[in-house]
Parts: sequence; structure tokens; C-alpha cells
Amino acid sequence: LEEYGFTGWFFLPTGFLTVPAEEQRSYAANHELYLPETDEYPGERIALTWDEAREIARRGHAFACHTRTHNAVTPNTPGAVLHDEIVASKAEMEAELGAVVEIFCWLEGAAIGVNAEADAMLRNAGFRYLFSNFKIQKLQ
Repeated sequence: LEEYGFTGWFFLPTGFLTVPAEEQRSYAANHELYLPETDEYPGERIALTWDEAREIARRGHAFACHTRTHNAVTPNTPGAVLHDEIVASKAEMEAELGAVVEIFCWLEGAAIGVNAEADAMLRNAGFRYLFSNFKIQKLQ
């Protein structure tokens, strides 16, 4: 990306970065995280580390929350789950990267309107934009 002057956008499920290497493949399989055909890292590790994410951010690339556990939103997703996926993921990413995170994207690219409580929580958490499969929606 940098060789050609592009800025990368990285949508991270924050919880995946803290899963021990030996558990990452089973975590990925259980959370709809699809792996490439070939591994980029030696050994069991398949996820970025926070150190790698900080280095990528330092080089000028953008980061957005993609939930904490790679969970989809539904009309019936409980408030405690929404809080973990929205508020906790934002707090974790901001603490680790040392920067404000204003963009969120649900698993499967859900748009505003799927869950009114989630929409309000995204706004209250300080997210400005929600990326969906079809558009970028302004929250603030």
C-alpha cells in the first residue's frame, strides 16, 4: 500500500488480537473469521498483534472497530452484548492505538435501523460513521 501511496483501512474485531496463538484458529472458526489459503505468519499465530497495529497506525493507515468478537447485530441482540461489541471494542482500540476511533462496521455489514438500541449506543459511544455493505452512514 505504502509503495503506491495508498492508505489502508483496517477493520479489527478487537478481541481477536488478544487470543493466544494456539487458540486463534479455533476462535476464527467459531467467529466467522475466514482465513486465507496460505498463512503469512510462522507457527500458530494468524492475528495481528497490538504492537503491529500500532506500527501500522503510526505509518498513517486508518483503523475502525469491527466489533469486539466479530458478532452480528440482530433486532434482538441484548444490551449487554451490544455494549461489549460497541463500547468495549471502541475503548480497547482507542487505548491500544492511542487515537480516537470514529468508524464502526458490524459483521455482515448491517446498516442503521437493524437495532435501535445499537444505533443509539453507537452514537453515544462517539462513533461518527457506520460502514455497511452498501453505504457509509453518518451517525453524528
